[in-house]
Amino acid sequence: MPGRVLCAALLAAFLVILPHLAQADDSAPGAKLYVNFCQGCHGADRSGIGQFAGEFEALQLILEGETIDQMPDFYGVFDDTEVAALYAYLTTPL
Repeated sequence: MPGRVLCAALLAAFLVILPHLAQADDSAPGAKLYVNFCQGCHGADRSGIGQFAGEFEALQLILEGETIDQMPDFYGVFDDTEVAALYAYLTTPL
């Protein structure tokens, strides 16, 4: 478990700089996940993600149904790589 936490922390740190390096790519894995799981409620322009604080851990909690009652619980739906891809997409400018 500590190894997984360390891996998630390192991945989150890397992903913090990612938005500054690239523009959103509609063919990226995170974009595909967003279209398939999020766009229906949050919009194609991501305007409906107002409660997302921009932190990797916040996204994990949201997806696990820990923080937002109105959202479906996606606990166990996404693996760590998919959560990281979705985070990268959400934090990259359109």
